[in-house]
Amino acid sequence: MSNGSLWAASRGALVALACLSATAAHAGSISSSTTVTIPTDFSSSSSTLGPQSVNIGFSNPSTASRPMIFRLGITGAEFVTTTAPTITLTGSTTFDAAAICSVSILLDAVSVQCTPTGGASITGVTIAALNYKNATALNVVGGSIKLSGGLSAASVGTFEEVSSTAVVTRTTTSSGSTATSNVTLRQGAVYSTTQSSAQSLVRFYNGGKAAGTVTVTLSDYATGEKLTTWTSPSIAPGAARQYPISTLESEGTPASFTKPDYYSLGVAPTFAGTFQHVLYRPSDGVLTNLSTCDSGITAAASRVVNVHSSRLAANGFPSTVVIYNTGTAAAIANVAVNDARDGTSLGTYSTTAIPANGELVLAVSNIETAAKVTPTSDQLHLVISVQSAFTGYLQHRVNNQQAAVITDMSTVCTFSTSTTTSPTPSTPSDRR
Repeated sequence: MSNGSLWAASRGALVALACLSATAAHAGSISSSTTVTIPTDFSSSSSTLGPQSVNIGFSNPSTASRPMIFRLGITGAEFVTTTAPTITLTGSTTFDAAAICSVSILLDAVSVQCTPTGGASITGVTIAALNYKNATALNVVGGSIKLSGGLSAASVGTFEEVSSTAVVTRTTTSSGSTATSNVTLRQGAVYSTTQSSAQSLVRFYNGGKAAGTVTVTLSDYATGEKLTTWTSPSIAPGAARQYPISTLESEGTPASFTKPDYYSLGVAPTFAGTFQHVLYRPSDGVLTNLSTCDSGITAAASRVVNVHSSRLAANGFPSTVVIYNTGTAAAIANVAVNDARDGTSLGTYSTTAIPANGELVLAVSNIETAAKVTPTSDQLHLVISVQSAFTGYLQHRVNNQQAAVITDMSTVCTFSTSTTTSPTPSTPSDRR
């Protein structure tokens, strides 16, 4: 049987909070930094999936020179014991994990014991090269391989559990079976509501074929301490939803915490798509795009999201969409207009021929008129795309009329959860 292929994410996802002092409770979570694909001939009894890398991170580490023990348990599959995992440590110094750590792997657990010296502190552990077998949980759509964790300073003795986390989840598309891991995207310098001069807004575009959610962890930018975790409402495929940071603060768990000036965000989606962080300044009426993530920034050539409809344009923030023909001949662009709230189609139209190296600069009101779209009072954002085989790209600009400032809103961060599709399975039991 062929093994599942793996693609490493651009950054390892180190997420969690835990404490290794003798008096405080441990707490934390697990994240994955690689994606697993189910092979065409997947069989839970014979296929091996992997390797995969997972991470446990924590704060307030012990600085005493005593053993620290990390443990991973598994449900829905077994660990392959013939390949030893590799360990990487982060902390107050550079560690030689091979010299200070020992690793034990069983079918149902991985145990790592490390002994730092000289008062050094460990703040995170990455356990890489994990392989799975007997993955019975993946026999059904929505089935997941889950890992749970525990950590302890040896002198404390008692393991405190880390919540169970799904690191591989099976989904289906029309062309086959896939599995994806929960890689986390990082965004910094997000303004909390303690700063009344600026208001942070977060935007999520679902580019997948099924509805899904996004889980966002807000951490203190100065200490890295996890403050609260918020999970979005269901976001439909093709939708581009916007939420003020105040919603994440008030609806997160826990809801009560001391707000810093800024947050560091960890964004974990369940779908392929994009993320934006935009900032609004009430004093001068300027909306800016502050999207800068560890996965890098990009701009989709054929799509722009959260385009302001004429309803929002009337408030002083009209959008303009530029369609640039980079081809060698004149071409018509077939433009689709969708409701950003739920991804539903509102209308389409075909542009006039755009000359090679030429472009159309279209006010959103002109796009709505051409596509016969009349936004309702609460249709504030649109998703605009080019549907034909058009050679070129789109640009989204917002005119902040109060300040006479034009902002490019095209750039986005791409979610690191790359889902790869295998061919349609040949056995009836896998056609789900």
